[in-house]
Amino acid sequence: LLVKLSADGAVQWVRTYHSGGSSFPNDDRAFAVRELPNGHFAVSGARENTIANLSDGLLLEVDAAGNVARALGLRIAGSDHTVTLPKLQALDANTVTVSGSTVQDTLSSAAQELNFLAEIRLDGAVNWSRQYFPEPLVGYGTPTNALQRLPGGGYAYLINYALFFDNFYPILLLTDSAGRTGCELPVALATDNNLNVTATVVPLLTEPLTYSENLPVNAVDFNGFVIDLPVPDLGPDQTACAPFSLPLDAANAAADSYRWSTGATTPAIVVTQAGDYAVTITAAEFCLSTADTVRIQASADTPQAEIATDTAGFCTTGLVQLRALLPQPGDRLRWSTGDTTAAISVAEAGAYSLQVENNCGADTAQFALVLPECDTLPPICPFIIPSAFTPNGDDTNDGFAPIGDCQDVARYHFRVFNRWGTLVFESNSPLERWNGQINDQPAASDVYIWYLQYEDAQRVVIRAQGDVTLLR
Repeated sequence: LLVKLSADGAVQWVRTYHSGGSSFPNDDRAFAVRELPNGHFAVSGARENTIANLSDGLLLEVDAAGNVARALGLRIAGSDHTVTLPKLQALDANTVTVSGSTVQDTLSSAAQELNFLAEIRLDGAVNWSRQYFPEPLVGYGTPTNALQRLPGGGYAYLINYALFFDNFYPILLLTDSAGRTGCELPVALATDNNLNVTATVVPLLTEPLTYSENLPVNAVDFNGFVIDLPVPDLGPDQTACAPFSLPLDAANAAADSYRWSTGATTPAIVVTQAGDYAVTITAAEFCLSTADTVRIQASADTPQAEIATDTAGFCTTGLVQLRALLPQPGDRLRWSTGDTTAAISVAEAGAYSLQVENNCGADTAQFALVLPECDTLPPICPFIIPSAFTPNGDDTNDGFAPIGDCQDVARYHFRVFNRWGTLVFESNSPLERWNGQINDQPAASDVYIWYLQYEDAQRVVIRAQGDVTLLR
């Protein structure tokens, strides 16, 4: 029975279809219908002979008015069989892809459930046909399935696989546009394009729904289904201390074979050289090959910690750069300041240390930093720099800045840093003083480093540095 309705549910036409040679009028069954680009419809189903317990797959093309345009029978070539075509996808006005479920032979000793896809032209030509995961349990295989065409032209094909009466599980296949997965099997299909299918007009009335009932629905969370695919895991990339002998293990219970980039075919290998190592495992049960890669790097011997210094620009910036000399890949660095970078900038003289560690061991370097000498204030227009100040709000010695009555000072630049090299005050005016606050909060009592630079009346660049103690 095929019914065409308008968008508002009105019946446009109703047809029943019957093929000649069937045992009873109701032996022809339809399972799926798709509209073709030319406005016709493709219908898939089964043409059954209930007396002989046989069936052929059935493909119909009907026009926009429901009249039969073409009819095909589909069977397993050279075999007693039952064939049904539960799903189809329309490719163009002359071509469809169907999913099929069959029993290859009716004898129980040789019977086998088959699940197949086939691309068939409505003139009877079979472009290709593939079968997947034959089921040994006759009568309990693939009661339903699903077929979806993918954007790239391939197919997603869902079958329900049966191993025994109480052992069923779904299998999802992803194929290319010709039904290939890499582990498909051939299946020989034959078509009969001489079927005599008649269409009969039958009356059908529609009426609005006048009865409704609220049915209780209980939602139950189900977390018992596990997808356990055989995927190798070689772990993260590693750095090993040379010489090394490192095991790599890809063992998986579902794997049938292993192929390493070294040529080995065992579940595990031992490597003694740096490089990239890959393994591919194949699991026939899942029709699946998966791979993983790991990079092994060889570390040098016990690291050597050395510290290099760069004092260029100290008299301008007030900072000295300390850096680790030639660190190697895989080295882990830690300075006595707590930093873990390859280079740090410091503002204070004193002792600094660097620890370098890798998988082979560790080493520590010590360095005593002496700050370089900078130009001092010349006698012309000197500033007096206090050595301490007390910003306690008593209007006595509450601010800190160079003190002097110099005229015609240009490019004045005065900065104050804490012991960690952080700028806490900066000014371009000789009249501005540091009030002992950082971000509007009282600074801690401590020793702070200052730097002064300006041009005097003769446009001589004057630089000076020192420290000041903040007392509270």
